[in-house]
Amino acid sequence: MVTIRSHFVAATLLLLVPGSALAAGPPQEPDTGGGQTGVLGLGTSGELKRRTGALDRLPRKTCAAVDRGLDWLARHQRPDGAWDADGFGSLCADEPCGGPGPKDGDVRATALALLALTGGAQSLRDGEHADAVRAGVAFLRRQQDAESGAIGRAETAPGLEIAPVPPALALETHALATAALCDACALTRDPILAPSCRAAVEHLVTAVEGSRADGDRAAGEGGSAQGRPVAATDRARTERDLPAGAIRWLPPVVAILRDAEFTVPADAVGAMVASLRAEGAEGAEGAELRPMAVALGLRLLPAGAEIDGRRAAIAAGLTPEGLQPLVADPAERWCAAWLLRELDDAARQPLERALDAAILETRGSLSGCIGGSFPPVAGLDGGRVEATALALLAIEARAGNEPLDRD
Repeated sequence: MVTIRSHFVAATLLLLVPGSALAAGPPQEPDTGGGQTGVLGLGTSGELKRRTGALDRLPRKTCAAVDRGLDWLARHQRPDGAWDADGFGSLCADEPCGGPGPKDGDVRATALALLALTGGAQSLRDGEHADAVRAGVAFLRRQQDAESGAIGRAETAPGLEIAPVPPALALETHALATAALCDACALTRDPILAPSCRAAVEHLVTAVEGSRADGDRAAGEGGSAQGRPVAATDRARTERDLPAGAIRWLPPVVAILRDAEFTVPADAVGAMVASLRAEGAEGAEGAELRPMAVALGLRLLPAGAEIDGRRAAIAAGLTPEGLQPLVADPAERWCAAWLLRELDDAARQPLERALDAAILETRGSLSGCIGGSFPPVAGLDGGRVEATALALLAIEARAGNEPLDRD
């Protein structure tokens, strides 16, 4: 692939203009390490090399699809570092690619595109698309509130527009943006970026655990105001207050944060799993489509069951035939790709081939400006940017080939 010179120029300008550089996001402080929530841990300095090696071991056709997809994303990034969910066609070299997403989905689309780039071994300093990563990180940091750490306040460069994030999508947008910043930080251990990551993780943990605290207070005498457990029905009902759209994205987000050496407390993981299970128990629409999200959530809980037993359960739920329907649900496909890491070679390899084939079959034209992208998924409004990023993320996640508890 050819490095996109315009993105290098744009990223350079972002680093020079006051208020736009990586150092201009909220709040600046040295990364002191330690064990508190959201502090970048040790042991991630070799992560870029590990990812590069994992991607190089992909089948040639799959590896080429990743390269072309990353190139398409880089070519459709705005000068301010964002990916325009509905207006990316203005950046096309010829006929607009088509497949616009929601007008208010720019922050979310940027987070997913950035995750695809870092998952493809593109960092702030290394890779053909390092310029796009720098610009994307700078954009997300400008969206972060200095006090709360929340990402999604919709601010950008003069002359460009970005729609505010709807309240109903605030949690999932923030979760994906948090994962994107933390993954970028993990590849370079950038001390300037670490405080933003810490604040974002802490806000995410607070949001996810908030329903648990509310349930404790609401339970009254039967609750846990002093630490006693609330009734299971009260807990499930309360934790369903987590937005249904956000629940399915939380397991892969937590998996990314763990891989990036950021701490997500067990209570927050437990609240996430309880929300997924409560949705299924209450028969919520679409709950039956999320078995992979539940399985990944359970896998992220602190070890309480024998590992081989959990891997057997995962293998029983993953079959070549069962992967095909997952293409219609990008979140489930992404979770399934993470779960493939838990299997031994004999069980994993045919599933990897089936997953790759299912994803690559969804591609459209391979020529022209549209080449390398993936069409929007029927029934979802994410658009071509999100569809392309999520297809690449599933391939990249399974390419890791390392269990979640590899340390």
